[in-house]
Order: sequence, then structure tokens, then C-alpha cells
Amino acid sequence: MPSNAETRSRLTLPAAVRIFKYLSCSRVNIRRTEQRRIGHRKYGNWPPTMRIIWHAFLHLCVFGARCAPERTTLPITISTSGAAEDRERRPGEDEEQAKKEEEEEEEGQKEIEAVPMTEQVMNPNIKITDVPDVDEASEEWDADWDKNKVIRDVAYYIRAHKFRDYDRRYYKRLEDSPSRLYEEFPKPPLKSLHWEVRRYCDASFVECLKYLETIIKSTALKREDDTVTIVKEQKWNLADNAKQIQAAQKDCQAAQRRDDLTMPPFQERFQWRTTVSYYMCWYTMLGVPELSIFGESCDNYANCQVESPGAGNEDSRADDTIPYACALYSFCPDHCCPMKHIRDMTDCHQSQDNPCYAGNPPEHRACSLNRQENQDLLGLLANQINISCECREPGYEWSSRFGLCVDVNECTRGRHGCAMEQGEICMNLAGGYECVCKFGYVYDDDRGECVFSSDIEEMLSGWEEEPSVEETKRSLIETIVKTIARAPGNRLAFDRAILPIVIVANFWLFFID
Repeated sequence: MPSNAETRSRLTLPAAVRIFKYLSCSRVNIRRTEQRRIGHRKYGNWPPTMRIIWHAFLHLCVFGARCAPERTTLPITISTSGAAEDRERRPGEDEEQAKKEEEEEEEGQKEIEAVPMTEQVMNPNIKITDVPDVDEASEEWDADWDKNKVIRDVAYYIRAHKFRDYDRRYYKRLEDSPSRLYEEFPKPPLKSLHWEVRRYCDASFVECLKYLETIIKSTALKREDDTVTIVKEQKWNLADNAKQIQAAQKDCQAAQRRDDLTMPPFQERFQWRTTVSYYMCWYTMLGVPELSIFGESCDNYANCQVESPGAGNEDSRADDTIPYACALYSFCPDHCCPMKHIRDMTDCHQSQDNPCYAGNPPEHRACSLNRQENQDLLGLLANQINISCECREPGYEWSSRFGLCVDVNECTRGRHGCAMEQGEICMNLAGGYECVCKFGYVYDDDRGECVFSSDIEEMLSGWEEEPSVEETKRSLIETIVKTIARAPGNRLAFDRAILPIVIVANFWLFFID
């Protein structure tokens, strides 16, 4: 038998909980409840509509109280008056036990504190279509913020991705990947951009750079700890400072291994780095002024290696004196020179990987990239980067879409010298164009221009246009309708004379189509 304290405690519980404790998921309890509520009528004799309503009531009003997740915690006050009465009825208890029970009663009368809820963790694999905007996106630079240093740090981190990483979605080792990230962006492109990078980099370049700074600070290997950076700052050389360079390289490689094991800043590092490459390359194509000059050479792969006596790899594409050269070298794949290293641009032009190599003599293999023609973010994601090759014949230009030289339509681009207001029109030709007189005009040798011809006007005035097939069909149908409409009483009536005409007309219209 339950004690009075337990009975009174149950009376203070919510009604839904008491019903649930009384009812169970077994059929016996369901039938008992049904018999109490519906005059002891058997459940099997219920009509289907009543069964559906009853099951809906149980799931929504009874079982829902247990299955629904509780967003808040309600205070539950437990009444203990019955327990005090039972304690008075039980003789022989010592005072210490009584004091202990009184303390438990006081604690039980207090409200139960709400349990703190755990914040939802965003799954990076979920494709997010609606990204919340950054609050108060700023386009202004902080005067005390060294933005050039941040740009160099971001470029160093992304160069490690460009020259040393591979598509981790499909391959487990660098050797298994058929292409490198310095040749092209990953194929196929990411199914979804990293949600946090997209959130800040969509807002503005300033917000994007501030966000990237906070993330890259958490990495073990930083630009200022790289062997090449230390050698340049300390002005060391391999002949006199070999031990110092070796010690700096050892520390750099240890930090590099920690980054490879822990994959900072996220476990989804490949998605994060690739998304950053997309946006930073896009900002480079847009011509953001802060990316024009880095202020230092960027000729290293972020691999802790001293490649030459000058510390850097001396790649001609990493010349910071050329505007946006370091930004392109750090953030964008090179479709003109899909090679890891070149000493001179001649190495690029004479390589078979050069898209301008095939079909051109050595002096006509130059490949160039125009940033103004690559400012579409979706095109960059799809590796649709426009490049230009030199075309030997005039009037032709390189088409990245077809991979060959195509004719330039000077007429549609407005690159012609035809006097349109004087009766001339432009006619495009292979490799050029020609100005001709438009219809109704003839060229006058004496005046040296196109003039209106009265003979042509007279000829056109006497010319009558022949009726088309559609007009012939329409006139024949109108004749048939008028003939039928002339029937007695203006009624549509068929007689023996009209019916054959209608049948023959339909067959004739069918065959002329």
C-alpha cells in the first residue's frame, strides 16, 4: 500500500502525467479506459471513424506529454505533509534522523532549477541555402589594424592548400590525385560552400578578412614561423647560418605536422580552405586595391623548405612588383601555366601544358589572363576561367569555350567604320567586315557614297505580294462558311450539293499542309 505522502504527491502532478501513469501502451489499459469513457462498449465494435479519433486523442493528449521534447523545465513542488504525519506516528526515531528528514523536506520544497540547454551544433555537411547576413557589415578599415599583414598571413595559409593539398573528398593520398589544386579548382566543385566563410565573405571584403584572421590565428604553423620568413627577416644565408636555418626548419616542420594531425581550424578543413580560395580569388579578379601589392615576396609553398640561396623558390609569377601577381599566385589556379614552379615565363610558353602551345609556333604561344573577364563567382567555382592566346590571323581572337581562335564579329561589337546614317550597313566576313549599301540604295561612284535609287522604288511599287498558303486556306474556309450560311433560315444545313464540297476541301487542306 502506498503511504499518504506518496498519495498526496501524486495528486499534485499534472493531469496529463497522471493519465499516462494510469494508462499504458498495452491493450488492456486502453480497453479499460475506453470502457470507462464509452459505456463499457467493446473496442472491436467501434466504427472506423471513432477508432481514428480515439487514437489521435491518445497520441496528442496523453502520449504526446511524454514523447514531446521539453524546451523548458517547470518547477515541481512536492507536498510532504503526509510524510510529516507518518513520522509522528512512528515512535522510536532518534532526533538526528528527524533533523535529517526535516532538511530533506526543506530541500524538496524548493523549486527544481532549470537544466541549461545545449546549443545546437551546426553540421558542416548540411547544404545551407539561406545564410544569415552579418550584422552591420563594415566597409571601413580600422586605422590601427595591419590589414597588409593579415592578407599576407591568409595568402600563406591558402598557398599551403594550393601547393600541398589535394581533393580529400575522393582520394586518401596526394599521389592518387590525378590533378593538383594549382592547376584548377576541385572538380566537381563543392556541393555547398562552407557556411561560415560564405556568411562573412558574402558580406564584404573587410568582414571576410577579419573573420579569416581570427581563424588562422588558431593554427600551429603561422607565416612568421616559416623557415623562409625567418631567413629573410634575419638575413641568413646557407653558407654562414646553416645550423640556425636547420633549427628553424625543424620547428617549422613540427608545427606543420601538428596542423596535419589536428586539421585546424576545423575537421572540414578541405571545404573551409576551398571556399576561402573561391572568395579570395574572386576578390582578386574584382580588383580589390588591398590585394594589389603584398609588400613582400610570396615565392614559397608554405612547406618550411628553403628552395634557393635567396630562401624563396624564385618563381617569376610571384613577383610582388606586378599588381595582383602575388594574389593570383596565392589564391587562384593558373590555367595558363598549370605547373608548380617555373623560373621564367618562357618555361610556361614552351610547355605542352600551355593551352596556347598546340598549333602555334614558338613566338606565338603567349598566354594571358584578363581579370575583368573573370569576375563571375559561379564561373570561377566551375573552373570557367577565361584566358587569351595570341591568334596569328587578324580579325580572330581566342575562345576559352572552344579552345581555338574564332572570328570577331566587328558588326555586332561596333568595331566597324560604316556610315549607317548614309545608307550603309555592316556585313561581317571571316577575319574582317565590309560596308555595303542597304536595301533600296546604290553606290554612287561620283559621290562616293550610297544614294537612294528611284528605279528600285518604282520597281518595288509595281510589285504585288503573292498570297501565302495560310491566306489561301483562310479564304477557302471563309467561302465554305458563307455558302453554308446561305441555307434557308440562316441555319447551318448540309444538303447533297454542299456536303461533297466540304469533304473535298478538308482533304485538300490536309494534303497541302
